[in-house]
Amino acid sequence: MLAATSSDERQLLIGRFLEAGVKAGETTLYVTCEAGNAEDIVQQFQTNFSLVICNPQADLIMQDQANVFKLKGIENLTDIDIALMKHLRTLNPAQTMPKRACICLISDVLLQHHAVVTRKWLSSLLTNLKFKGFTILAVIDPTMHPPEETQAILGLFDGEIRIAERQGAKGLEKLLKVVKLYNQNYLKDEVIIG
Repeated sequence: MLAATSSDERQLLIGRFLEAGVKAGETTLYVTCEAGNAEDIVQQFQTNFSLVICNPQADLIMQDQANVFKLKGIENLTDIDIALMKHLRTLNPAQTMPKRACICLISDVLLQHHAVVTRKWLSSLLTNLKFKGFTILAVIDPTMHPPEETQAILGLFDGEIRIAERQGAKGLEKLLKVVKLYNQNYLKDEVIIG
Protein backbone atom coordinates (compact mmCIF):
# COMPACT_ATOMS: atom_id res chain seq x y z
CA MET A 1 0.00 0.00 0.00
CA LEU A 2 1.27 3.43 -0.93
CA ALA A 3 0.00 6.02 1.57
CA ALA A 4 0.44 9.45 0.06
CA THR A 5 -1.41 12.65 -0.69
CA SER A 6 -1.95 13.60 -4.30
CA SER A 7 1.42 14.72 -5.63
CA ASP A 8 3.77 14.48 -8.59
CA GLU A 9 5.88 11.95 -6.67
CA ARG A 10 2.87 9.70 -6.07
CA GLN A 11 1.92 9.82 -9.75
CA LEU A 12 5.53 9.14 -10.72
CA LEU A 13 5.66 6.01 -8.54
CA ILE A 14 2.37 4.74 -9.96
CA GLY A 15 3.51 5.45 -13.52
CA ARG A 16 6.83 3.66 -13.01
CA PHE A 17 5.11 0.65 -11.43
CA LEU A 18 2.78 0.36 -14.43
CA GLU A 19 5.46 1.04 -17.05
CA ALA A 20 7.87 -1.46 -15.54
CA GLY A 21 5.21 -4.15 -15.82
CA VAL A 22 4.15 -3.50 -19.40
CA LYS A 23 7.70 -3.05 -20.67
CA ALA A 24 8.67 -6.40 -19.11
CA GLY A 25 5.73 -8.05 -20.90
CA GLU A 26 3.79 -8.62 -17.68
CA THR A 27 0.01 -8.56 -17.59
CA THR A 28 -0.67 -5.17 -16.00
CA LEU A 29 -4.00 -3.95 -14.62
CA TYR A 30 -4.80 -0.39 -13.56
CA VAL A 31 -8.02 0.27 -11.59
CA THR A 32 -8.72 3.96 -11.05
CA CYS A 33 -11.26 6.78 -11.03
CA GLU A 34 -9.01 9.07 -13.07
CA ALA A 35 -7.00 7.75 -15.98
CA GLY A 36 -5.42 10.84 -17.48
CA ASN A 37 -1.90 9.60 -16.85
CA ALA A 38 -2.57 6.20 -18.47
CA GLU A 39 -3.51 7.25 -22.01
CA ASP A 40 -0.09 6.56 -23.52
CA ILE A 41 0.21 3.14 -21.87
CA VAL A 42 -3.31 2.17 -22.98
CA GLN A 43 -2.44 2.88 -26.60
CA GLN A 44 1.12 1.50 -26.64
CA PHE A 45 0.55 -1.76 -24.76
CA GLN A 46 -2.86 -3.05 -25.83
CA THR A 47 -1.95 -6.72 -25.46
CA ASN A 48 -0.75 -6.74 -21.85
CA PHE A 49 -2.20 -3.57 -20.24
CA SER A 50 -5.80 -3.16 -19.10
CA LEU A 51 -7.47 -0.12 -17.61
CA VAL A 52 -10.62 -0.23 -15.49
CA ILE A 53 -11.90 3.29 -15.04
CA CYS A 54 -14.72 3.93 -12.55
CA ASN A 55 -16.03 7.41 -13.30
CA PRO A 56 -19.41 8.82 -14.41
CA GLN A 57 -17.51 10.72 -17.10
CA ALA A 58 -15.46 7.73 -18.27
CA ASP A 59 -16.61 8.15 -21.87
CA LEU A 60 -15.21 11.68 -21.91
CA ILE A 61 -11.99 10.73 -20.14
CA MET A 62 -10.97 7.75 -22.27
CA GLN A 63 -11.68 6.53 -25.80
CA ASP A 64 -13.24 3.13 -26.35
CA GLN A 65 -10.54 0.50 -26.75
CA ALA A 66 -10.40 -3.25 -26.26
CA ASN A 67 -8.20 -2.91 -23.17
CA VAL A 68 -10.34 -0.21 -21.49
CA PHE A 69 -13.27 -1.13 -19.24
CA LYS A 70 -15.56 1.71 -18.17
CA LEU A 71 -17.83 1.74 -15.14
CA LYS A 72 -20.08 4.62 -14.06
CA GLY A 73 -18.54 4.98 -10.60
CA ILE A 74 -17.70 3.31 -7.32
CA GLU A 75 -21.19 3.27 -5.81
CA ASN A 76 -21.75 -0.39 -6.69
CA LEU A 77 -18.72 -2.45 -5.70
CA THR A 78 -20.30 -5.57 -7.16
CA ASP A 79 -20.10 -3.97 -10.62
CA ILE A 80 -16.37 -3.42 -10.13
CA ASP A 81 -15.94 -7.04 -9.01
CA ILE A 82 -17.87 -8.35 -12.01
CA ALA A 83 -15.82 -6.26 -14.46
CA LEU A 84 -12.56 -7.39 -12.89
CA MET A 85 -13.56 -11.07 -12.75
CA LYS A 86 -14.66 -10.99 -16.41
CA HIS A 87 -11.29 -9.56 -17.30
CA LEU A 88 -9.35 -12.00 -15.13
CA ARG A 89 -11.13 -14.94 -16.79
CA THR A 90 -9.68 -13.84 -20.13
CA LEU A 91 -6.13 -14.32 -18.84
CA ASN A 92 -4.30 -17.45 -19.90
CA PRO A 93 -4.08 -19.64 -16.75
CA ALA A 94 -0.97 -21.37 -18.10
CA GLN A 95 0.94 -18.08 -18.26
CA THR A 96 3.65 -18.05 -15.61
CA MET A 97 4.86 -14.51 -16.29
CA PRO A 98 4.47 -12.18 -13.29
CA LYS A 99 1.40 -9.97 -13.20
CA ARG A 100 0.82 -6.63 -11.52
CA ALA A 101 -2.19 -4.56 -10.54
CA CYS A 102 -2.42 -0.97 -9.37
CA ILE A 103 -5.59 0.00 -7.49
CA CYS A 104 -5.96 3.77 -7.15
CA LEU A 105 -9.56 4.18 -6.08
CA ILE A 106 -9.39 3.05 -2.47
CA SER A 107 -9.75 6.55 -0.99
CA ASP A 108 -12.87 7.12 -3.11
CA VAL A 109 -14.35 3.75 -2.10
CA LEU A 110 -13.53 4.41 1.55
CA LEU A 111 -15.24 7.82 1.43
CA GLN A 112 -18.35 6.29 -0.15
CA HIS A 113 -18.61 2.99 1.74
CA HIS A 114 -16.60 3.51 4.96
CA ALA A 115 -14.19 1.07 6.58
CA VAL A 116 -16.28 -2.08 7.18
CA VAL A 117 -17.64 -2.41 3.64
CA THR A 118 -14.39 -1.23 2.01
CA ARG A 119 -12.30 -3.68 4.03
CA LYS A 120 -14.61 -6.59 3.19
CA TRP A 121 -14.63 -5.71 -0.53
CA LEU A 122 -10.90 -5.11 -0.67
CA SER A 123 -10.08 -8.30 1.22
CA SER A 124 -12.00 -10.33 -1.37
CA LEU A 125 -10.46 -8.44 -4.28
CA LEU A 126 -6.91 -8.84 -2.97
CA THR A 127 -7.45 -12.57 -2.41
CA ASN A 128 -8.68 -13.01 -6.00
CA LEU A 129 -5.80 -11.01 -7.47
CA LYS A 130 -3.18 -12.83 -5.38
CA PHE A 131 -4.68 -16.18 -6.39
CA LYS A 132 -4.23 -15.14 -10.04
CA GLY A 133 -0.56 -14.31 -9.33
CA PHE A 134 -0.73 -10.51 -9.18
CA THR A 135 1.63 -8.25 -7.27
CA ILE A 136 -0.57 -5.41 -6.07
CA LEU A 137 0.16 -1.74 -5.48
CA ALA A 138 -2.77 0.04 -3.89
CA VAL A 139 -2.90 3.75 -3.15
CA ILE A 140 -4.64 5.64 -0.37
CA ASP A 141 -4.58 9.28 0.69
CA PRO A 142 -4.42 9.01 4.51
CA THR A 143 -5.27 12.69 4.98
CA MET A 144 -8.78 12.10 3.55
CA HIS A 145 -9.87 9.65 6.26
CA PRO A 146 -9.96 9.23 10.04
CA PRO A 147 -6.86 7.34 11.25
CA GLU A 148 -8.85 4.26 12.33
CA GLU A 149 -10.39 3.89 8.84
CA THR A 150 -7.01 4.28 7.18
CA GLN A 151 -5.47 1.72 9.55
CA ALA A 152 -8.31 -0.75 8.89
CA ILE A 153 -7.33 -0.69 5.20
CA LEU A 154 -3.55 -0.57 5.67
CA GLY A 155 -3.75 -3.71 7.81
CA LEU A 156 -4.82 -5.75 4.77
CA PHE A 157 -1.48 -5.29 3.02
CA ASP A 158 1.89 -7.00 3.39
CA GLY A 159 3.70 -3.72 2.95
CA GLU A 160 3.29 -0.01 3.51
CA ILE A 161 5.17 2.78 1.79
CA ARG A 162 4.60 6.40 2.77
CA ILE A 163 5.36 9.66 1.04
CA ALA A 164 5.49 12.53 3.51
CA GLU A 165 6.67 16.13 3.58
CA ARG A 166 8.93 17.90 6.03
CA GLN A 167 10.67 21.22 6.23
CA GLY A 168 14.37 20.72 5.52
CA ALA A 169 17.39 22.97 5.27
CA LYS A 170 16.63 23.66 1.59
CA GLY A 171 12.86 24.06 2.00
CA LEU A 172 10.04 21.54 1.78
CA GLU A 173 11.28 17.98 1.16
CA LYS A 174 9.32 14.91 0.08
CA LEU A 175 10.34 11.71 1.84
CA LEU A 176 9.78 8.08 0.91
CA LYS A 177 9.69 5.65 3.81
CA VAL A 178 9.02 1.92 3.80
CA VAL A 179 7.07 1.37 7.02
CA LYS A 180 6.69 -2.39 6.66
CA LEU A 181 7.35 -5.03 4.03
CA TYR A 182 6.43 -8.51 5.19
CA ASN A 183 9.13 -11.14 4.68
CA GLN A 184 11.38 -8.81 2.66
CA ASN A 185 14.56 -6.90 3.32
CA TYR A 186 14.16 -3.16 2.86
CA LEU A 187 15.86 0.12 3.62
CA LYS A 188 14.70 1.25 7.06
CA ASP A 189 15.75 4.87 6.58
CA GLU A 190 13.65 7.46 4.80
CA VAL A 191 14.84 8.72 1.41
CA ILE A 192 14.45 12.27 0.13
CA ILE A 193 12.66 12.16 -3.22
CA GLY A 194 11.69 15.76 -3.87
